Amino acid sequence: MINSIISKALELLGQKNVITGDMIGADYCHDQYPGSDYVPAAVLEAGSTEEVAEILRLCNEAGVPVTVRGAGTGQVGGSVPMKGGIVLSLKGMNQVLGFADGILKVQPGVLLQDVK
Repeated sequence: MINSIISKALELLGQKNVITGDMIGADYCHDQYPGSDYVPAAVLEAGSTEEVAEILRLCNEAGVPVTVRGAGTGQVGGSVPMKGGIVLSLKGMNQVLGFADGILKVQPGVLLQDVK
């Protein structure tokens, strides 16, 4: 299952955006919450809404758990991957899209310090 997703992700995202094995850094195994650390089967770095949708579709069909991760600054364990799952990294989607009528529109990888 996971190998099929990785193969399809390589076609969709390219080699530099699919991280597996020993190339998965410790940052993808935890957030700022003290607790369990798990190494995901893969880290897939999406750069667009369309890529996110396709990765989620593939994982849903295969029954592979997905942990969505922005910049990894969470403090409650929300970006800690599940065993056997993948991390869907959105850190490359880090643009401030605009501010109007008191509403700030940002992509999910924007750092809170940049919003401030």
